[in-house]
Amino acid sequence: MLNPKQKYTRDEALQRVKQLCRLRELSQQQAIDKLLSYGFSFAAAQEMLVPLVQGNFIDDSRFASAFINDKVKLAHWGRNKINTALKKHGISSKTATFAWSQFSNQAYITALEALMENKWDQYQPQKSWDQRQKFFRFLAQRGFEFPLIQEIYTGIIEKRAC
Repeated sequence: MLNPKQKYTRDEALQRVKQLCRLRELSQQQAIDKLLSYGFSFAAAQEMLVPLVQGNFIDDSRFASAFINDKVKLAHWGRNKINTALKKHGISSKTATFAWSQFSNQAYITALEALMENKWDQYQPQKSWDQRQKFFRFLAQRGFEFPLIQEIYTGIIEKRAC
């Protein structure tokens, strides 16, 4: 018999979460949140998580790798913003570090360069110190590290001077 708060039986809820895992990567925290939204207690949700992890439906390192790849290449987020988002998804710093080690540093730099080139005309950082600061602040808010921003900026200035 269903608890009045529960929308699904235990088996139905597991099947729904498995189906969701087939469509996209989920972190353990997201799966627990989904089970909680179905009306299960936290203890029951954690218990239901075990077969999902054992069945390889949920893998936090796989989730972190996919998350990093998508956010860098599609959303042009930097390392700082991505790490903050991973913490919100319940990913440990050890797992995040491992996922970053699997990601290409060149792809990260390419994403930053592409973002800088796309926003160059909007900010026109070569015109004044204030414009350059606004440009750098925009990139820092996207999560990129300041020393890397300066390095790529210098390279773009040199390339445009030629």
